[in-house]
Amino acid sequence: MKITQGEKVYTASGEPAGEVDRIVLDPKTKEVTHIVVKKGKLFSEERVFPISLVQYSDEEQVKLRDAPVDLNELPVFEETHYIPLDDEEMKRMKISNVPVAYYRYPPILPGGWATQGEISRPYLEETVENIPEGTVALKEGAAVKDIYGDPVGDLEQILTDTRKDQVSHLVILEGVILKERKRIPVEWVSTIAEDEVQLAVGPKILEALPAV
Repeated sequence: MKITQGEKVYTASGEPAGEVDRIVLDPKTKEVTHIVVKKGKLFSEERVFPISLVQYSDEEQVKLRDAPVDLNELPVFEETHYIPLDDEEMKRMKISNVPVAYYRYPPILPGGWATQGEISRPYLEETVENIPEGTVALKEGAAVKDIYGDPVGDLEQILTDTRKDQVSHLVILEGVILKERKRIPVEWVSTIAEDEVQLAVGPKILEALPAV
């Protein structure tokens, strides 16, 4: 199975559902667990699809299985929470001047509107990714670096073993070192982060690989 970021996603009935934005995998086992699908006609936010919903994927499209699942009920990829700071956190962050917001409310007695002051407490903005703990959502075009930390190209495609949804190869677009598209065995990958893949081999070995 080939999964390419930007690839169109279709339901079992052929209805367009969006396009692949990220591929979620376990950096330790190299198992693909989910794909993140950009908004499309069926929903307006990025949604996290379990890989079990994917029937097949090639270089042109991702086709979903005919499953009793409402795609609009799948989890949103990123959720933002706003957490008010308590007094201790405000002291620690040396926040002393708390703005006061004023609003008007209907009077209980005749005679006009009264004004009430309300403390507008500072808050922390926290963004949470709704993917399994320990997994990574690879960004489109993640940078690929060799064992010395030098950039060799960008991630274009992930190839998986369909029998167990485990990554077998990464397809790398040409870059600073690589001048052709290359297929990298997953065994050569040392670490995987959201926007970076680190390899355990040097440029000479990579250059010796045949172009794809």
